[in-house]
Amino acid sequence: MVHLSLKPPPLPSTPEQALLSFVEALDSCDLDAAAVCLARDACFLTRDATLIHGREEIRGILAQLIAMRFKVQVEQRSMLPLGDVSISSERWKMRVATADGASFEQTSQATVVLRRIDDCWKLLLAAPWGFGAAEFAP
Repeated sequence: MVHLSLKPPPLPSTPEQALLSFVEALDSCDLDAAAVCLARDACFLTRDATLIHGREEIRGILAQLIAMRFKVQVEQRSMLPLGDVSISSERWKMRVATADGASFEQTSQATVVLRRIDDCWKLLLAAPWGFGAAEFAP
């Protein structure tokens, strides 16, 4: 039996809760819940250093990750709160399924920037594979 709740889940009141909600949404293959964790003007840095702008565009990337059964385990987190912005440096162990049914694991130093919007924390930048080696055009 499916349980329907008329009460939406509580909005994340801390950066840590927002990050946990995002990872849990990806792990449970819930695209809508993952997208709600993002600010409207969020950016997502892909593995090949492509910067995706805006929640709606990022949904497409998240849908691809979910289709590959993308799973994240946060092994370490260091949070730097800066008022209405917070920066998190994290070690992510990521696993995706390959076309032949096997899986591929990778560990990376992820960077996430969060922003408080109306008493709720949202992801402003998600760089699961980091950004140190990426080259950006001005």
